[in-house]
Amino acid sequence: MIILAFMLLGILSYGYWNTFRPILREVDVNFTDSNQLVNGMRILHLSDMHMERISVSPTKMYEQLEHTNPDMIVLTGDYLDQSENLPKWESYFQQIARLSPKYGIYAVLGNHDYRLRDKVQDLVNIMESYGCEVLRNESRQVEFNGQRINVIGIDDHHTGRSRIGCAFRGVDEDAISLVITHDPDVIIDLDNYKVDYLMAGHFHGGQCNIPFAFRLVPMGKLPKNNMYKGLLVYKGTYLYISEGLGQSALNIRFNSRPEITLHKI
Repeated sequence: MIILAFMLLGILSYGYWNTFRPILREVDVNFTDSNQLVNGMRILHLSDMHMERISVSPTKMYEQLEHTNPDMIVLTGDYLDQSENLPKWESYFQQIARLSPKYGIYAVLGNHDYRLRDKVQDLVNIMESYGCEVLRNESRQVEFNGQRINVIGIDDHHTGRSRIGCAFRGVDEDAISLVITHDPDVIIDLDNYKVDYLMAGHFHGGQCNIPFAFRLVPMGKLPKNNMYKGLLVYKGTYLYISEGLGQSALNIRFNSRPEITLHKI
């Protein structure tokens, strides 16, 4: 019994230690099926930071960000769910904003963020005060090296807030379309829309990544088909699902590391 207790303690300690070990993952994306390419754009992607259970400090995070030289930064939701952590979130966002990407910072909200209820706007205000555009079923257009790009933000699909038609209203159909959203399961409803690349989070790479566990948990169609992290293709559309920088429920990770992603497209 004592041996089992020590083994359990060792397993939990290892899982907790993992939460302090962020990885900067670089992803090269080639739209091989598109006639239009974004030549060398660097997009820094952060997701699922969960202020309630994040082990990576703002300083440690910035050490991994400072040399990435992004052209754009995107954030794909689940920053916090308790309003007392709003000042903590600002301390992290200050470090992100220090990078001052030429083509902007764009964000969407996740299911945990909406637990703030009437404080959601306070969260949005913090990000907007540092020049971030929070997209809630809307889009923006930028031009990079002569290439027009739609940045389309779809609100959280998991909580029923996605309004796809609104998000795509007025987009330039001749431009590259980059979609940012929290729950990647929304891609199932995008068959009638032009999407070149979708960036999301939500699944934490399994967090406690036990094989086939997603088949038992109601997380949607993608994870049930073993699509819950990394660079994937769904019906010909490229998507990337981040493992996230923080944790939810338990502050442990198995077979998963906290992730910061640099997309080169």
